[in-house]
Amino acid sequence: MEYVGWKDVQSAIRYIDAPDPFSQYRSGTGKVSVPIERDEQQPLQSLLEVLLILEPYSKLSKRTEKAKNLIERHCLSPWAMKKIDSEGRKYEITVEYIDGDLLDEILDELLHQMHQIASANQCMLEVSIYDPRTNKHWD
Repeated sequence: MEYVGWKDVQSAIRYIDAPDPFSQYRSGTGKVSVPIERDEQQPLQSLLEVLLILEPYSKLSKRTEKAKNLIERHCLSPWAMKKIDSEGRKYEITVEYIDGDLLDEILDELLHQMHQIASANQCMLEVSIYDPRTNKHWD
């Protein structure tokens, strides 16, 4: 890839020949079928448990509370956050999704945003998201 000047896989993939699935319809040789109408999938909801532990990089830093408030406001509140314990470490969020892959993507992005906020506020973050219905964890 470097020899040709491609910087990443996305730029290289444009030059790979792939079969055109619609070529039979353009040439008029294939049978035209009526598309089957698909029922819109109803979004699923999962009630997830979030365990959040923030520690400052330095004992002198007082930015953990700020980081916690930002994570609650920007990351957890859009998902109907409820605090479970008085210490502020356990939360419940409700996430709507269409399939399991989309749920994984949503939670990966959520975890990424939480880590960015913690890092920007000079904090270490340990976070775990748990789905009690499926017994699945995301960290």
